[in-house]
Amino acid sequence: MATDTPPHLPTELWQMVVPYLGEHDLRSLRAVNRLFASIVRPLLYRYCNFSRLGYHFPGAAQPYPFLELPELQQAPLSKKQRASIFRNITVLKLRKHDVGDCTTFRFLQGYRVFRPDEETSLDVLWVELFSCPTHAQSSGEMYSTFVHEGHEGHRNPTPDYDEDGADEFATCRHRCFYIDFSSLWCARPRKLVFRNAPVLWFDGPDSPLLFPNDIVTDECVLVVNSAALDAEYIRSERPWEEPLTGFCSDGRVSWGFQPGPPWRCERLTIVFWTGSPDEPWFPPCTHYADEDPWELEEPGDCTALARMWFGLGSAVRALKMRTSPKDGLKRITVVNADAVRRGRGVEGETQEYYENDISARFEAAFKARGFPECEPPELECVTFDAWLAGGHAENVFSHTEIAPFLAAGGEV
Repeated sequence: MATDTPPHLPTELWQMVVPYLGEHDLRSLRAVNRLFASIVRPLLYRYCNFSRLGYHFPGAAQPYPFLELPELQQAPLSKKQRASIFRNITVLKLRKHDVGDCTTFRFLQGYRVFRPDEETSLDVLWVELFSCPTHAQSSGEMYSTFVHEGHEGHRNPTPDYDEDGADEFATCRHRCFYIDFSSLWCARPRKLVFRNAPVLWFDGPDSPLLFPNDIVTDECVLVVNSAALDAEYIRSERPWEEPLTGFCSDGRVSWGFQPGPPWRCERLTIVFWTGSPDEPWFPPCTHYADEDPWELEEPGDCTALARMWFGLGSAVRALKMRTSPKDGLKRITVVNADAVRRGRGVEGETQEYYENDISARFEAAFKARGFPECEPPELECVTFDAWLAGGHAENVFSHTEIAPFLAAGGEV
């Protein structure tokens, strides 16, 4: 039977301990009883989501504290209270969304997020990208990555074209009002997380959405989904029964990792995400399709992985050439590389193999002819379990997502 008294420890001691808990533990503790709820609710203002009704703090006493709703008897906050809430946000999430959501947000909340002169506690800026499976039919059937879901298009006439000749302007390509203001990047988060980061994109105006690279952050985390995770969704969205993939030798596409790390970022972490500890990671190349029209004689016939690493090396080299040695990227950590497969039906390699292979690709990219030589950043490959045990998955993955890895022997 639930009680209103926390077990074993005095209330004052709980009030000292609870602030050190993570989001998942706080939400679990909130459901125990009323006293725990009263202790936890103020702490839930740390976790903010962009939503169509404004800044959303799930589980807090006022989930939409900046939305004035007199009809719901929600009194407007004072300027001091609003500033206090902004100052104490530690995790800010921007999920993939319908274009109408951020448009409504703009009218309800305006552009204000953080002011340049405002000190904040923002620890993580978390962004979920959307790979549009039907985008840009003229772009070699390659998908691009945005934050808007959906592909409903309309004719967008311009002064240079008549209405019949105008290009389709799909909703996935609309400007996002959540991120379309520079003040968001004044928050200086310690960690910048991109979920569903692409490794393949079409060379042209429909390239992946690029975020401002002048944001100041200590670490940029790119979570790269295995192509197998998106196969069923992609098939259901297309008029023909084929997975949406590219061919590794297609010269119209680029391989690498996007969005590129900001200029003033010291650490880049790339996580190969499979969704399960028993699943391999595959790149979005036709060589790995379920019904492969190009049979591989040898795993080396597929160049997707080689082009990915070379593309990353080229991007990092260009980044380091623009920054001073003390400000540039210093370390790259690759997580779960042992889940990557070099071909369909091929067993995974060791961490040491991929560390040597990636280092060789980096060296080739950094010493490419026609470019000044510069030293590549340090490179390390770690297992997902080791990365999980180090507590690095907090505010990158949800507890539900990492539960299978914990059950398989991972630690937090």
